[in-house]
Amino acid sequence: MIDSWLDMRLISRTAQKNPDVSFVFVGPVSTKMNKDNPHNLFFTGPVDHNELPHIMSRAKACLIPFDVDKNPDLIKGIRPLKLLEYMAAGLPVISSRWPEIEDMNSPAWLYDSDDEFEKLVQRAISCEQDPEPFKAFSRQNDWKNSFNLLMKELRSC
Repeated sequence: MIDSWLDMRLISRTAQKNPDVSFVFVGPVSTKMNKDNPHNLFFTGPVDHNELPHIMSRAKACLIPFDVDKNPDLIKGIRPLKLLEYMAAGLPVISSRWPEIEDMNSPAWLYDSDDEFEKLVQRAISCEQDPEPFKAFSRQNDWKNSFNLLMKELRSC
């Protein structure tokens, strides 16, 4: 879902600074978009699930660019399921920093500023990443393991 909690100012600015990099966002758009977006910023709208592997096979990294400063109450409790989905595909994840994502201790690349975000984009496009650490993290946090952890905590109460 492309919504108001995404930092579209940051995304647009970074796309302008990296005209040879395509920034592709997949999913329904439920927020008003700027008509003056850079030529390399794409919004596909909803796509069939069968198309996702092809789209992701072209990606160097996946983004979770929440506007934490503008939407702290909305974002603070979000459990980033997309993080696990992206990592299951073996892709690095560039994400804004918020407590829940920090608590997961994932191998995601977290940023606090526009400059850090832009440097992480450059890191993603400049060298190949080993997919195994991302896939391993996703496997460790699948529904079965999450359920077993929850049951263990409940039994200890």
